[in-house]
Amino acid sequence: MKYSLGIVLLVFVAFSCSDDPWTSEEKSDFLNSCEEEGGSPGYCDCFMKNTMEVYPRYEDAHGMSFEEAVELSENCQ
Repeated sequence: MKYSLGIVLLVFVAFSCSDDPWTSEEKSDFLNSCEEEGGSPGYCDCFMKNTMEVYPRYEDAHGMSFEEAVELSENCQ
């Protein structure tokens, strides 16, 4: 029983300490949406990285204003 609890705690800690909270599907959705709006792959990748720094949860990024999006993409080309 103690062994199982230890494994569960280890898995929980490993997932909770992830530096990459967005799933690969969420990243793909974000990039596809950006490119469909006319952004280049490089621009969209930069914009996504900047967005991820401000919005660690993908769901929260959906609430960003147009002005915030412009700010987050200013250094992207």
